[in-house]
Amino acid sequence: MNKLKVSNETLVGAFAAITITILLLGYNFLKGEELFSTTSNYYVAFPDAMGLQSSAAVMHKGIKVGSVRKIMLDDTNGQIVVEFYLNDKVKLDKGSEIKLVSTDLFNTRALEIVLGGSKTAFFESNDTIPGSIAGGLLDKVGEQFTPLVASINSLVDSLNQAIDPSKIKGTVNNLEQSTASLSAMLSDKNSQLNKILRDVASISNNIKSNNEVINAALANVEAITDSLAKARLTETIAQAHLALEQTTAVMRKVNEGEGSLGMLVNDKKLYDNLNKSAADLDSLMVDLKANPKRYVHFSVFGKK
Repeated sequence: MNKLKVSNETLVGAFAAITITILLLGYNFLKGEELFSTTSNYYVAFPDAMGLQSSAAVMHKGIKVGSVRKIMLDDTNGQIVVEFYLNDKVKLDKGSEIKLVSTDLFNTRALEIVLGGSKTAFFESNDTIPGSIAGGLLDKVGEQFTPLVASINSLVDSLNQAIDPSKIKGTVNNLEQSTASLSAMLSDKNSQLNKILRDVASISNNIKSNNEVINAALANVEAITDSLAKARLTETIAQAHLALEQTTAVMRKVNEGEGSLGMLVNDKKLYDNLNKSAADLDSLMVDLKANPKRYVHFSVFGKK
């Protein structure tokens, strides 16, 4: 059985073909081409490329579904025509739109598919899709800051109107006048204040120098207070009150004629008799003193 012999030239040719194929596949892969899925080409026109590059991604709902093939200038109308391909799984209906968007803060550009929602009419391969340019992330940030900047400008204008230089100058002048008036008042009252302070110092010195006398006086007051406390003033007053009540009772009985003293005080006849007896007794005593022998006789020898 004869063996099949392959010449060296054939082997070299086959190896070169395989190498070229691998290089083409690698090149297309590096360009973002789909290697093992069917794709369709489409076109979109923009007034400006905005830095869009070949091999830029075509995104749908955050997923890469294609890539940019070519970016060309249309001389007839000055538009930028972009050729891109899509995976055939993505169908562009007649209401779809291609937006040129920015994917990061460095303004890296990409295409984004916005489907229209139609289920009946679709674009064919190599059709031109309507396009528009969307603002970048920095533009969106600027849009968010625009109202804030406007508010800040309005606030600054209000402050400028409120802070009138003439009013500030008037306020400063009033403050200076008030300060001058206060200084003058303090200067006028300074001597009086010094005099008051000297008087207070003199009083303090007098109290300090007479400290012993003041202490002695306070001690005397304390001793007097102790003596009054020991006098049992309350008990004495109570006893005096009792004596007055008893005297009042006695005087009431005398006035009412109770007892001998009461009868004596209130019986006029008895009073007259007593007066007469007292007068007779007085006359007798006078006569007795004048004529003792008339009433008493003494004898040396014991005879009357």
